[in-house]
Amino acid sequence: MSFSQQDSSLHQPYSEIITDRNSLLKEHYKNQLFLLLDQQFIVKYTNRFTEVFFEKHKLSPQGKMLWDLFETFPNPIKLGHEKLAIAQHSPLLGEVHQLSHEVGVSWHLLPHPIDDCHYLFVAEVYCIDRDDRITQKLIQQKEAAEKANQTKLDFLANMSHELRNSLNGILGMTQILSLRKLPENTQDHVLDIQYSGKQLLTLVSDMLDFTKLEAGQLTINLEPFDLRKQIAEIIHGLAKQCEQKSLDIFLDYNDNIPRLLIGDIHRLQQIILNLLTNAIKFTPAGHILIAVECLKKSEESALLQVIIEDTGIGIPQDTINKIFDRYTQAQNQDNNTIKKGAGLGLAIVKQLVERMGGEIGINSQLDHGATFWINLPFKLHKKSHADKSPLVTHPNLNILVVDDNLKRGKVLLKQVLGNNNKAMKSKHAVDFLVGTPANKIHYDIVLIDDQINYPSGAIGLIQTLEEKNMLENIMFCLLSQFSSSQDIGATAFFHQTKKPISPATFSKDLAMTWQRWTTEQDLKVIQKKNQLQKINILLVEDNLMNQKVASIMFTELGCNITLAENGAQTIAALSQKFDIIFLDIGLPDTDGCTLAKHIIDHKNPNQETPIVALTAHVLETDKQKFLDSGMYDVVTKPITFDSAKAALLKWTPQDNKVSNDE
Repeated sequence: MSFSQQDSSLHQPYSEIITDRNSLLKEHYKNQLFLLLDQQFIVKYTNRFTEVFFEKHKLSPQGKMLWDLFETFPNPIKLGHEKLAIAQHSPLLGEVHQLSHEVGVSWHLLPHPIDDCHYLFVAEVYCIDRDDRITQKLIQQKEAAEKANQTKLDFLANMSHELRNSLNGILGMTQILSLRKLPENTQDHVLDIQYSGKQLLTLVSDMLDFTKLEAGQLTINLEPFDLRKQIAEIIHGLAKQCEQKSLDIFLDYNDNIPRLLIGDIHRLQQIILNLLTNAIKFTPAGHILIAVECLKKSEESALLQVIIEDTGIGIPQDTINKIFDRYTQAQNQDNNTIKKGAGLGLAIVKQLVERMGGEIGINSQLDHGATFWINLPFKLHKKSHADKSPLVTHPNLNILVVDDNLKRGKVLLKQVLGNNNKAMKSKHAVDFLVGTPANKIHYDIVLIDDQINYPSGAIGLIQTLEEKNMLENIMFCLLSQFSSSQDIGATAFFHQTKKPISPATFSKDLAMTWQRWTTEQDLKVIQKKNQLQKINILLVEDNLMNQKVASIMFTELGCNITLAENGAQTIAALSQKFDIIFLDIGLPDTDGCTLAKHIIDHKNPNQETPIVALTAHVLETDKQKFLDSGMYDVVTKPITFDSAKAALLKWTPQDNKVSNDE
């Protein structure tokens, strides 16, 4: 009998199979062992098949301990927790157990008092045929392959950790420099470094993701998201690359698409970003279009199609079927060269799409571009509805455009910012912004054109607003022509954007400027609160570059920093009370988890001080291990101002420190 031929009667209630000792003794129960046991698991009674079975193995079951009966087999049954199961008066269900190369059993043990007996052991005996032995061998080979995949995943996870540590220095320093007011050409160099660093970070993530996919360990997470907003952000992030190649990139988003979907937005971003980056790479001139439409919709789900179309070099028909193979790159027919790259992007995209329950395809002709299409199913959020509004990149902000050419101002708002904001002429702007308390509208951002008809132009307007105390909590930006760029260093303008304005590049520029402005406002708030008593930080980090990056960021955030480079220095520093401890995981003399447990378990002033892991480990299992060791939170490298600021605001009692002084 093979594994698949086990008797389904074993799944019936045992009270229906056997009711007393006499019925057991009378029945043969072909291929089934029935043994009644006393309180010490000594065999008291058996059925005929059991006697015959053990006689063939030169054994008599009567009076023997149950487990001793199987000792003669190469792979005997051994139970370690049978008493616990019996004490709970619940069946102990066994598994398919191979006693030898030829014989296996599927056994069960359960409380079943009959006469002077206490337990019933029942097992189905079957022969393992040649096919089953082959199956067992294949299972062993599969387990070996899985172990090899896990080894490869562990190696790449460690390599990812080391690379992220180095990238932390590169991206961290460029982020710090980007917040400085640098000369324009220097700022461009900083952005180029940042772009190259992010490309390397993407490659590191791709390698790890590909291995996780092969090992079957990549998880799909479901959460609500706004698809239009997410795609708009991706396009804006790629605008500079398109500008450098004089490519147009634009979005065609169908109005019938539900606004809020449920799916893995991070993996969807990865798919779309990979396809768009691929299109930019192989498109020397022309445009790139991303179109989204709804193919099918019900009350609970929707099937969406995403199309990426380019006017690039195209793909020959004889190689189009290989485009999703790993390590495959498109070939330039003019000089027979292959585009540089790892060749993992499209292979990862295909596997991700399939993991998300979708399908992907491509239509292309040589020298006539390529069109990738993806069909993906999504569940709908309960508040989902068709989105008929125009592209809105800053839906939570109130934005005012001051421009004497109202048509231009309204077009700018409509194309980039949406219809819920306002454009007006300069002669009305001061009265409108000051307003009366009852009618006054607070604007987060005010964009002022430098060609307005106002005394001394835009500079004069902002000076008037400054005199009327209208600058607080508003980010002012100057929109200026290339030929009339002004030095805004001594003015209240926070940023200057040069015209002509591209919707995509302007929206990205405005988003980055808003993030920088809000960061500076938060810095001012934290610094103000810490004027009398600063946040005291213990920073445990052995990497010199990471020390420098974190120290600069926390200093900018108004903190006092005590630095420790290893576990010994950390323990020595614990005599001082800290508000928060940032703890690197990989230290030269110990690991972060062990050190965290030491801080918590040994008497010192910081036993209850929040400990935040500072790490380049990115696997969810790693993060959970850090939390299980007693740490409060995890900040992943490369560290950013936002992540540092969020940890400080979350885990330090800011308000309590200044409540008596404000």
